[in-house]
Amino acid sequence: PPLGRAMDKHLILLGAVGGLLVLCVRKHRQHNQLKKMSEKRQLREEAFWKMLADIGSADISHTKDVMQQIMSSAIHFAGCDRCSLFLLDSSGQQLVSAVATNTTAPIRVMKSKGIAGACATTGKVVNVPNAYADPRFNPAIDHQTGYTTRNILAVPIKCQNTVIAVAQLINKLDLTPFNEDDEVALQKLAFIAGIAIHNSLMYDRAMQASNTAVDLCIGVENLSRRLRGDSVTSFTSQLLEAPSQHVPSEQIDYYVRLEAQLTAEQKSTVLTLEFETREYLPHSEKHDQLVPLLAILFDHMGFTKRYAISRTVLYGCLHCVKMGYRPVPYHNFTHAFDVTHVLCVD
Repeated sequence: PPLGRAMDKHLILLGAVGGLLVLCVRKHRQHNQLKKMSEKRQLREEAFWKMLADIGSADISHTKDVMQQIMSSAIHFAGCDRCSLFLLDSSGQQLVSAVATNTTAPIRVMKSKGIAGACATTGKVVNVPNAYADPRFNPAIDHQTGYTTRNILAVPIKCQNTVIAVAQLINKLDLTPFNEDDEVALQKLAFIAGIAIHNSLMYDRAMQASNTAVDLCIGVENLSRRLRGDSVTSFTSQLLEAPSQHVPSEQIDYYVRLEAQLTAEQKSTVLTLEFETREYLPHSEKHDQLVPLLAILFDHMGFTKRYAISRTVLYGCLHCVKMGYRPVPYHNFTHAFDVTHVLCVD
């Protein structure tokens, strides 16, 4: 009996020690898991800042280079094998591959079809853990190339809450499906990519508009050299009259009334550099007065008299120009007036 009681005590003690050992092992494993998660999170954060720097340093004058940099960052950031960037075309009904790694010819698909199409239509992330089990997946490209698509993550790229592109990532290198961490990380990338793509596309459009304007000016200059006297006046009047024909007469009358309501101080100050354009910003009550004030500037420069431009033609033309500007904070009609004002009175 004494020996039995001693054995029971040792067994109880041994059981307690064993329980403590199990608890220590669990705590150690949990600590290692948290440490690995923390290290992974830190590595991903470092990768994000590097990606941000790489995209920010891309030359916006080369749209394709910007998009290539975005996709290279996405591959490294998500740890995937391939990725493609699809841009919505001008009709908004088709997706065109701007950048597709390991492919040569651009891919064009309808917005209503495929994984990328579903992403573009809904404006939400589409995570497909098993591509061949999803009816939206089209295996035709796999059959043509011999490639096997396992999983897909499609992320919408937006600008001003409107989808302008879709980034589609394929096959994680660790053979696991894309997870929630990947979704959150790629949405961060999409936010930065949206700004970069928008700026690059705006640069392209601005350059196209600039080249068109230069070509038009050269054409007008060449034509004016061949014309003399009344022919120049007639040509200029006809050139300005074309847009004014589409402006309602009520709108022309409105500008005529605004000019009649201008004060003597406004008419005199506008001919000096002391004129303050900040009082005429978009959405202000005085914003529309910029049109008759421009007419006064053109009178001052002698344009209206030299080319026999009537108020009806001038106001119609200026109204069309004004309508071409959006009420954005900087590049608006007030800014255009400000530039014209400096050129006319400086």
